[in-house]
Amino acid sequence: MKPTRPCSLFTLLTPTLLTLFLAAVAWTQSDTPIVISDGSLTMESRGVPWSQFGAAGNTRRHPNQGKTLTSVDLRVNGRNQTVTCGNHQCTVTARYDGTTITVSSGANGRGLTVNTDFSAFHGGASANHLAHNNPNTQIGAISVTGGTPPFNGTGSGHTLITIHYQ
Repeated sequence: MKPTRPCSLFTLLTPTLLTLFLAAVAWTQSDTPIVISDGSLTMESRGVPWSQFGAAGNTRRHPNQGKTLTSVDLRVNGRNQTVTCGNHQCTVTARYDGTTITVSSGANGRGLTVNTDFSAFHGGASANHLAHNNPNTQIGAISVTGGTPPFNGTGSGHTLITIHYQ
């Protein structure tokens, strides 16, 4: 029996769709973003609990220093922008109620660190969340340097910064 055209098309598309699905699953498992949002500032480390970060003073190091900071997704004042990072240093800085949060990679794009006054935060909804002690303000100045294109702006509420690290 000769296959019909729809059956042949299905046979051709199935491996492609399966490959795309598996690639998406692999990507989501390898991406361990840090998400900073306001309207009650929180920092979330989606892939790794904060307790697993190496700590030295106000700096915490991601436990997998071999991963690369790949991009930063920003939603500031209702506008979205992606800054692409790569095999060079990329630094994200956000200011909230006198607290500066700096997330940075090393010179080769690897070795993610988070620097802030961690005493200004307390445990949040899970081991992956930290919440600022002052829930009544918003992220102000934001910058991303070392990425393409660089970003400088000021938030006015409901800011979301997603730092992708794979």
